[in-house]
Amino acid sequence: MENESNIQPCTRIIFGGILLALSIFFISFYVMVLFAIFRSAKKINTFILFFTDGLMSSIGMLHYILFSVELISGSRAPIPNYIITLLSRVTSMPSAMHILLIALNRAHSVFLPFSYDRFWTYRRTLHISITGWALATGLGMYSVYGCDCDDRALMTHNLDTASLFNSYGMQNIRGTSFQLIFNKWIFIFIDSLALNIYLLIIIRLIWERCAQNSMLICYAQKTFGHNKP
Repeated sequence: MENESNIQPCTRIIFGGILLALSIFFISFYVMVLFAIFRSAKKINTFILFFTDGLMSSIGMLHYILFSVELISGSRAPIPNYIITLLSRVTSMPSAMHILLIALNRAHSVFLPFSYDRFWTYRRTLHISITGWALATGLGMYSVYGCDCDDRALMTHNLDTASLFNSYGMQNIRGTSFQLIFNKWIFIFIDSLALNIYLLIIIRLIWERCAQNSMLICYAQKTFGHNKP
């Protein structure tokens, strides 16, 4: 490992230890969640979507483990920035894609329940999952190899992390605008879209519950009204 840390030893060891502990905790948590989904999933198609999302998220946590080890040791691993970026994006992008697919799956079950089982078959769900994974992985690889950009514009594991954020404000760093799209805006768009879908689902469920309660109240009023002497 190369020595290039500008952070105070006490500070980087504390933050590195916290990050390492959180990374190990979340990986363990993802594994337990995947096991619980496998044991409790009644439909294999739902399990496929959740499993792929959890698997990609678990592998993506390896990036944070590497960074925490660098913080604790005060040295940088001799790994090029584009490798770190590639590892992060070929895991985070498929995970984000499957978060959106899960939201669409849940929305279909709420808004069109009668066609849900006919559409989300095992074979079709598997094909959708593989297609989403392939497209997201290809997009992640394109973001690294498809643009002629400065190495500093890529996601860095340099201990001086401020240089990464400062580089986005420096127009003379080649490729920073292109990389900012893949580091930030794509994930904001996908997560916002999934969140809006879930909000629509919640609104629909609340509306259905209110409609059911109104029908029960009307039925009770008619029933007890006819029974009055």
